[in-house]
Amino acid sequence: NNERGRNRFRVGDRVSFELGFDKRRFVSLASSLKLLRKASEITSNDKVPSRRPGTVTGVIACIQEKGFGFLQCVEQDERVFFHLDQTEDPSFTTDPAPG
Repeated sequence: NNERGRNRFRVGDRVSFELGFDKRRFVSLASSLKLLRKASEITSNDKVPSRRPGTVTGVIACIQEKGFGFLQCVEQDERVFFHLDQTEDPSFTTDPAPG
């Protein structure tokens, strides 16, 4: 039973992730992505949910059809590259359409 595609990351979803840096490409990278809250569940006065120690909280800013995109960090003004292969749950895929 293939579960991939059953759960989707969408633009606006809040996630936690580990922050790394690719010195060769000179870009910040996200790994171990975990969904904290879907965009459809976030309200205007919503507080940032608790995250795991050693991780950063962000919002999915854009997603490309090939399974990569960018996150906007909540705690700092930084956009971070992510790839679907870096999710904690292999059942997740991406949906380029807004949440």
